[in-house]
Amino acid sequence: MDFKELETKLKELGITAKYKKIYTEADAREFDRRHNIVLPDEYRDFLFKYGEVDFKKDISYTPMEGLAEFIVNFYGMNQNDFYLGDAIESYGGRMPSAIIPIAECADGNQICIGVEGDNHGKVYLWNHEQELEAFKMLNPEKKSPSIEEYWENISLISNTFYEFIFSFEISSNATSKEKLDNIEVWLDDDLFND
Repeated sequence: MDFKELETKLKELGITAKYKKIYTEADAREFDRRHNIVLPDEYRDFLFKYGEVDFKKDISYTPMEGLAEFIVNFYGMNQNDFYLGDAIESYGGRMPSAIIPIAECADGNQICIGVEGDNHGKVYLWNHEQELEAFKMLNPEKKSPSIEEYWENISLISNTFYEFIFSFEISSNATSKEKLDNIEVWLDDDLFND
């Protein structure tokens, strides 16, 4: 697979490049230096061309392990609410340093990519409901592993970033986001009388 094939897949999903600024190899090196990481080439190419992606349709993926989830957005290089650098800092200390968050799922879980060692370039799901702090609260009698050792809440999605993107599907079962804007919920007063 190459970047042209990736672009074709993204176009089929309705995803287009957002950035007007052209990011350079110097920008990549500076970002890596500032965050003490090495972004995988496949992901860096995507990040610098497409950046922050907010999906207009419900997009899910097919994982190697576990259940699929809906992806809400990818973090990008614009310094706003979805800035990748802020996400890395926000989740630093909550997940092993071998991975960084690159996208957010509908339920708050994070899609991550490996940035060091054998994990470099692999894509993972980080489950926020089972993170180390929850383990410590639920198991006070057990010796807690370090954050670097704790992978209980992390599952492999794909071996490469391109493989991850090629597993994307537009969900036909979910209600479109446009239809959800006009939903009203009526609750019976008896519901609160217990």
